[in-house]
Amino acid sequence: MIENLNRKIRKYTKNKLSFPTDDTVIKSTFLAPRKATKKWPKPILN
Repeated sequence: MIENLNRKIRKYTKNKLSFPTDDTVIKSTFLAPRKATKKWPKPILN
């Protein structure tokens, strides 16, 4: 599970070879797991 999340973060940050500011690096590494978890299967309720 952790390896998959790391792969998704690398996928989103690898597309950008350089970031204009430090804030964009932080924002992209923050948003990458949020995008990845949206695609995870939802738990089945009763």
